[in-house]
Amino acid sequence: MNKKLLIGLSSIGMAAGFWACGSGSIEPMADDTDVFVEAMLNNLDFSTQINDAMSKCNEDIVCMNEMAKAAHGAVELSSESTLPESSADGQPVVSSSSDSFYKFSSIGDVGRLSSSSDAGTIPVVSSSSEENAPMTGMGRCFPSVETVDMGGQVSWSIEWNKAVVTDADLFQSPTYNWTFGTNASPASATTKSASVSYSESGPKSASVAVSVANGSKKGTIVCDKTVNVNGAKITGCVCAPVGVTGSVDYTKTPDVTWSVTGCSTVATAMPLTYKWEGVVGTESYSHTFTAAAASYAPKLKVENTDNSSIDVTCSAVKVTEGAEYTIKDNTDAGKISLPAAGTYNVVIAFACQNKTFFCNGVGAPVGGSVNGTPMAESWYTTASLSAADCSGSATVSVEVTGPATCGAQ
Repeated sequence: MNKKLLIGLSSIGMAAGFWACGSGSIEPMADDTDVFVEAMLNNLDFSTQINDAMSKCNEDIVCMNEMAKAAHGAVELSSESTLPESSADGQPVVSSSSDSFYKFSSIGDVGRLSSSSDAGTIPVVSSSSEENAPMTGMGRCFPSVETVDMGGQVSWSIEWNKAVVTDADLFQSPTYNWTFGTNASPASATTKSASVSYSESGPKSASVAVSVANGSKKGTIVCDKTVNVNGAKITGCVCAPVGVTGSVDYTKTPDVTWSVTGCSTVATAMPLTYKWEGVVGTESYSHTFTAAAASYAPKLKVENTDNSSIDVTCSAVKVTEGAEYTIKDNTDAGKISLPAAGTYNVVIAFACQNKTFFCNGVGAPVGGSVNGTPMAESWYTTASLSAADCSGSATVSVEVTGPATCGAQ
């Protein structure tokens, strides 16, 4: 949905505007030939166009969120939210599934959101549970990344506390005075956000003195997060489960151990620290499973004494309750899908009568073996089973040369 919606952001008339597009992008309004812009510039009545655009925007939750955030800077709509074409007074209204509502006031002040006297608290849009905590003061500031190499760029930005600093305040030429400390380049800045590099490793913070509303609101915001500047690089780390490939049956093997190998740093004598799930440990980590899980891998952070810290991605395992591959019966629904060439432990969970194991190749002929009995390569291949294999709960070792759908008869 590419319908554009014109929304203004001024409490004192049409001082500024943005296009909130169905793609979710917000771009400064430009003087072009778009019919909505022309209508605004000529002071025409374009409420019909706005209503139509809002109706289109209602089809796209991304558009709804961007429209609301651009207009107020703090509204996050849920997927159940609706945008009716107009309220009783003919103006567009944004309604949520809660009792709160936010509406556009007069066309002369298009896009300015107001809430009813009994509306709920407007949440602050943010990306983490920590940032969702109520803000105090004029706002918060934060870095764009958690870690950066020396000489790399990190951007520091501000998120305003809309309960203190309004959109109207920000239209009155706010000023910024950042301080980034020693070994930062630049050491200071006067823009809303600033890109900085560091020539020294370790945790770095920042603060910004701000003044808005012609100086009537001012103060210093100390950033509540730091960025860690890495020193000597850590490379080569490989983290994988020991003795487990793909999946594990926790009813038989509840404990799985991961090991990290190959880590090195520039200074060979520099010791490394391994943090598994936030706790300092050794080069291995064990986890006990008590339930099935589609995928699990521990979080690992490796550090050295030169303030370097890297996150290492460990190979995940699938945790099953019982065998991952079980042929339940002799129907199509009872078959199993073996995703790739390899050896699989397969449970035959019913008493098969014909004592035949079979596989259909997926995309190509398949071959292999069952408990060592060969299966010739073919689109449909079979192997004989023993009476014990067909007892109703036996596990057989199946080797296939490619993806296959297999069953028993």
